[in-house]
Amino acid sequence: MADLITTFYEPDKVPPKQALRPGAVFNAPILFVDSGLRLLKIEYVDPEHRKPPMLKLGKEDEDSFKHPPVLELGLRDNEELAALKCKSRPVIIFSQPLTRWKFLGEERQGDSFLCLPLFGLDQYEREFVLSVRAFKYESAFYLPKDATFRLKEGFVRFDRTQIVHRHQLKRWYPHVKLHDDALMLLQEWFRYFTTGSAEDWVLEYQKAEVEKLERILTTQETEAFKSLKS
Repeated sequence: MADLITTFYEPDKVPPKQALRPGAVFNAPILFVDSGLRLLKIEYVDPEHRKPPMLKLGKEDEDSFKHPPVLELGLRDNEELAALKCKSRPVIIFSQPLTRWKFLGEERQGDSFLCLPLFGLDQYEREFVLSVRAFKYESAFYLPKDATFRLKEGFVRFDRTQIVHRHQLKRWYPHVKLHDDALMLLQEWFRYFTTGSAEDWVLEYQKAEVEKLERILTTQETEAFKSLKS
């Protein structure tokens, strides 16, 4: 990708209040995507409301989302407490700060952001790394290593995109953001992931890179076969 983007990252010198905007790198708790749903089931509620409710970890069942309201927890009768596993990861802010808006007569501040989590490539096979770099997968976007900003070689997973409250976002150190060219390509590839369409030059570049990747892998397979025969 060096022939397409020469600079991926740049120092982020804006004050903290202005840092939450597209392209900025932060840390955030990113949820694992589990097939099952674990809930903190309501075991007991003190009728006099002097003691906290008793909870027990359990699975979703036919009685879930059908309990009486629990005032102590702010739970309505169609709500549950979910026990979700998460991990602190670097993320790229991907949405603009919201302006003030009114809903049901209340003025609210937009306090959450769309975030793209980063995953390291150090535990993946070389073929997968080359495939991500070649734009083979519409759900993955490659990001190179940068020792200056303490960023490992990795990739963005669009299928793990998550909304994160601003109070859970911790600024990455050293402060860094994507270069405008890298952010533009990331936005375009995300558009391809969500809509199946992108600018022609992006798709032409992707096609050329995948064809180059296939030639590399074919050559490697041929050389490995020759070495076995010898």
